[in-house]
Amino acid sequence: LYLRAPATGIPAMEGQWDAVPPRALMLCKSWVYGLKGAPREWNEVHAEAFTETGALSSRMAPKTLFYWFDQNGILEGIAGGHVDDDLFAGNSNWKKTKLPKLKKRFAYAKWQKGDIPFVHTGRLITQQIEGKQSDFIKLDQKQFALGLKQITVPRTRRQNLDAAMAV
Repeated sequence: LYLRAPATGIPAMEGQWDAVPPRALMLCKSWVYGLKGAPREWNEVHAEAFTETGALSSRMAPKTLFYWFDQNGILEGIAGGHVDDDLFAGNSNWKKTKLPKLKKRFAYAKWQKGDIPFVHTGRLITQQIEGKQSDFIKLDQKQFALGLKQITVPRTRRQNLDAAMAV
C-alpha cells in the first residue's frame, strides 16, 4: 500500500520517524491510524454495549454483527459495523427501547437518520418492502468500486520514496 504525504508534509516525531517531505510517496509498512489493536478493542466495546441491551451476536461475524429479537422471536433490530462506522436498523419498539441506550453509550459526532436508498461507507443501501418473505435490504458497492482509480507506481519511483510527487 502506497500513501501520498499531505501538501504540508509530515513533521518529524523525535524517536519515532524523520520528517516526510510534502507530497512524498510513502510505502505503508505498518498500521496507519491508532494502535494496531484499536479495531479489535473497539469491536469489544461494541459487543459489550450491544449484548447489555439484549443483542445476540452473529455466529458468522460475532464482533461486528448483532441482532435483537422480541419475546416472540421476531427480528426487532440489527447493527453492524467496523470501528466507528456503524449502521443500525430497527422497528419502532427497538427505536424506543434500544436505540436511546446506544446513543447514550456512543456519543458519535453525527447520528444520521436516513431514508432508503442512501450511501454508508461506500455502500448503496436499498430496501424492498412488499410484506413478503422475499423482502430484503441490499448493500451494493458497485459504484464505489467502479470509482476507484488504480495507482501505478513505476519501479524507479518505488526505489526513491522520499522524492516529491509530481502533481
